[in-house]
Amino acid sequence: MRFSKTLKQSMIYGLAGLTFLTLPLPFAKASSGSKYCAERLQHHCDRHLSYEMLKSDAAASAGKVVELRGRVGGMAGTSESFTVLLNLRDSKSNDSVNLDIPLNEVAVVNETYAVEIRVLAQVTEGGSGNVVPLKVLAVARESEVDTLERREELREQRLHPNRSSEITRVSRNSSPSRGGYFRLLPETPDVQSLIAYCESQLGLRVKSLFRPYLAFILGANHRLDLMTAGKITSGLLFFSNKYNVDPRLAVSMIIAESNFDPNSHSHSGAMGLGQLMPGTAKSLGVSNAFDPIQNLDGSINYLRSRLNTFGDVSLAMAAYNAGAGAVKKYGGIPPYRETQAYVRRVVSLYQQLCQND
Repeated sequence: MRFSKTLKQSMIYGLAGLTFLTLPLPFAKASSGSKYCAERLQHHCDRHLSYEMLKSDAAASAGKVVELRGRVGGMAGTSESFTVLLNLRDSKSNDSVNLDIPLNEVAVVNETYAVEIRVLAQVTEGGSGNVVPLKVLAVARESEVDTLERREELREQRLHPNRSSEITRVSRNSSPSRGGYFRLLPETPDVQSLIAYCESQLGLRVKSLFRPYLAFILGANHRLDLMTAGKITSGLLFFSNKYNVDPRLAVSMIIAESNFDPNSHSHSGAMGLGQLMPGTAKSLGVSNAFDPIQNLDGSINYLRSRLNTFGDVSLAMAAYNAGAGAVKKYGGIPPYRETQAYVRRVVSLYQQLCQND
C-alpha cells in the first residue's frame, strides 16, 4: 500500500529538522502493553506469519490476525481518522505499510514517534496481488511488550526454580531448530513421566527426537496444554517414521494447515491438524478428524502418497492442497493463488528447518 501524493504532502514528520507537532485531537489514554498482550491472545494471533507471507496471497489470508513490528516513519490525521506509515522491522524487502489507527490507539503512536511499536492487525477482505488490507486492533510500545514478556519468563522461572535451561540437541537433519520456536521444558515429574511414556511408544529411530519436537510444538502454539502437545508430538514422529516422511516436512505442513490446532476447521469443511476434507478422511480410514492421532495418521499417509506420485516436495504439497488432478492438468503447481501461496509457505518453512539444523 502507498500514500497518495496529497497525503504525503500532509504528513507530519519529526525528522530532518522539521518541528514535530502534537495534534490537538481528543485521544484516549494509550493502550497498555498488558491490554495489547491480552488482545493478542484473544484474537489467536499467528505470530509466525510475516508480512512477506501475507503479500504472497493477500486474498487467501483474509481473517488472519498478525503482529507487525517497526518504527513510525510518518503520520497524518484529522479529528476523525489517523494514518501512519510503519517501516517494518525484519523485512527483507524493506516494506512500509500504511495503517489506519483507531483513535483510541493514537496516543501510543503520538508518544512513540520514531520508536519501535507493535501492531496487532487483522487481514480484511479485498486484498489483491501484494496489497494487504489491514484493520488495526491494538498498538503498544515494543519496549513495554518486550518487558512484559521477559517478566513472564522470570515469573515462570521463580515458580519453577528446578527448570532446566537446556534443550536436548540431537544430530544434524533430525530436529527443528528454527529461531523463536524453542521454549524451556520444565524438569518436573509430569513432564518427565510424559517424555518417558511417549518415548517408550516410539521406535529407537525417533524416540530421541521427542523432547526437541515437543519443545518446538509447544513454542509454535502456546495455547496447547502439555498432554495434547505430547500426543501430537508422538503421533507426528511415529507416523513420519511409519510412512518414511521427513518429520520437518510434516511439521511445516501442519504449521501451514492449522498451526498445531487439533480443533481447527475451515469454511470449506477441512478438519483438524492436517485439514482433511471429509471425503479424504473417510478414504484414509479416519473416523474422527479432530482426534490428533487419527488426523496425523491420515494426513502424513496422504502426504506420503503425494510424494510417491510426484517425487517432488513442491508438487506434492500442491497436490495436497489442490488435488493430484489439478497438478496433472496443469503439468505443475496450479495457477491458483491459494495453492501457490500454500506451497511457498510450506517449502519456505521446510527449507528454514533444514538450514537451521
